[in-house]
Amino acid sequence: MNSKVESRSLLQKIFGKKSYIVNGKTIVKPRSKTPLIVLICLAVFIFFWQFIPTKNLTLKFDQLTVLIKKMFDPSSGKSQTWDGWFSYMWELRRSVGETLKMVLIGTLAGAVIALPFSIIAAQNVSRKVWLYQPVRLFVNFIRTIPTVVLAVVAMFFCGLGALPGIVSITIFSFGLLTKMLYEIIETVDMGPFEALEANGANKLQAFKMAIVPQLLPVFLGYFIYTFEINVRASVILGYVGAGGIGAELDNAMSNMYYDHVGAVVVVLFFLVLIIQGLTSYIRGKLA
Repeated sequence: MNSKVESRSLLQKIFGKKSYIVNGKTIVKPRSKTPLIVLICLAVFIFFWQFIPTKNLTLKFDQLTVLIKKMFDPSSGKSQTWDGWFSYMWELRRSVGETLKMVLIGTLAGAVIALPFSIIAAQNVSRKVWLYQPVRLFVNFIRTIPTVVLAVVAMFFCGLGALPGIVSITIFSFGLLTKMLYEIIETVDMGPFEALEANGANKLQAFKMAIVPQLLPVFLGYFIYTFEINVRASVILGYVGAGGIGAELDNAMSNMYYDHVGAVVVVLFFLVLIIQGLTSYIRGKLA
């Protein structure tokens, strides 16, 4: 009996409502959903864990420490000395420049293509199901294709180098920006747009004068966000021959030059850190 009371009181403490008396009035605080969400996530994790083959699963933490030591110990790698390690890091500037050019061109191209498609896909601008629905379906299809797959397909048509990387980043940016933009367009104030149409302006003129001023700050913010995502994705693209810093990482891993891997990781860390700082600053100015 006591155990039932204790368990019941424990459940009440976790899921029960809390009440407070303020100035003679009883105020009931709604129960927190956090414990329930945690329990659901735990149950889902336990359920799916049963399907993971753990028979041959071994965690070798000692190997991890050995690998990290090799990454930051030039004497055991190709660099031989710290001077050689830093010299290789300086040589990576060309690959970093190639990566940034690839990402910038691809993101810009994707943004330019996304603008007209987002206007057509916006329900409050097109107002015709047969017009905006096919565009939405096409954009959703594009968004389901991973960037690496896009790069592999582009490589068959464009060959090795930066071009397949640019093509894949362009297509990815197009899909992401189109969806985000048409969703934002559908939330803008359509009063000025409709007023301009009523006074004889066509849709393009009305959109330029009424919607663009509302859309521009959001568009620039989304563009920066997409650029930041593409910088990270471009590292993976190097593994499929798209060039840039990812190709340097792939080459170092393939030849087991772990000191070079460490140098690439350090460069990537500072590159992402600088880009995040710049994008945060620009977003703050746009807000």
